[in-house]
Amino acid sequence: MPKPCCLPDKFSATEFDMGQMRWAEVSVDFTRRKKVILYPGHHDFIYFDIARDKTYKQTNHDCWISETDAMDEVFQCIPEDAEITFGDSSFFRNLMPISTWTFTEGNVKVEMTVTNENCYPISATYTDTVYGLVRSILTFSNLKENVDPLAFDIDLSNCEHRL
Repeated sequence: MPKPCCLPDKFSATEFDMGQMRWAEVSVDFTRRKKVILYPGHHDFIYFDIARDKTYKQTNHDCWISETDAMDEVFQCIPEDAEITFGDSSFFRNLMPISTWTFTEGNVKVEMTVTNENCYPISATYTDTVYGLVRSILTFSNLKENVDPLAFDIDLSNCEHRL
């Protein structure tokens, strides 16, 4: 039976956000406590400074700073008390055993599907437990256990605090 696990300390992947119907390149570095989502072909990005609880979001050349919303929280580890809701199944013709875990952090219910062997994320769904609304459905592909050192070199000087 699979056990809760932690995502790699560093990884990059292609992410598809079903709510926004948008592809992105995501880089996560839990050791530096940073995550960045870049939208190819646009100047749009979301930069999470997890250590400072700040999110920098640029859309159409406008950039603002806010506190990281609970729905944007970055979870590296599946808690020990998480419930396995779809366990030890197979993906890609039995080549990749996966499991889906459900847990709640604050007002966020997370359903995360990961590979059993390396805890690579396959998909994640974030639901607001107060309103019962699904806020994000993400799928991941092309995962690599490394991050381009320049991925976090983003000019944040034009970002303003949002009231």
